[in-house]
Amino acid sequence: MKHWATLLGRLRDAREGDASILDNTAAVFTFEGGHGFDPADARQISAHSTENMAMIVAGGAGGLKRGVHLKATGMHPADVFLTALRALGSTQTSLGEVSGEVPGLR
Repeated sequence: MKHWATLLGRLRDAREGDASILDNTAAVFTFEGGHGFDPADARQISAHSTENMAMIVAGGAGGLKRGVHLKATGMHPADVFLTALRALGSTQTSLGEVSGEVPGLR
């Protein structure tokens, strides 16, 4: 987390025209897994589940909202990445079978 904070601080302090680089960035920090059902081995409690994953999105690209805590219940972690990609202007419609966007993230 220390390195993540250092990176974001440097992006915040670096100027890009009238804004900071962080203002024009969509950065996603995630962990290996969450806590819940794992379809790979059908375990109900698994540290490698995609359920209940903690993810941090930083930056202000494409109207990303800052300072919000969202629970994206029932959504796949790839929805966070798609939201970030779309905030950057990507026209990516899906990542595999995942095609959603996290409501309230932008």
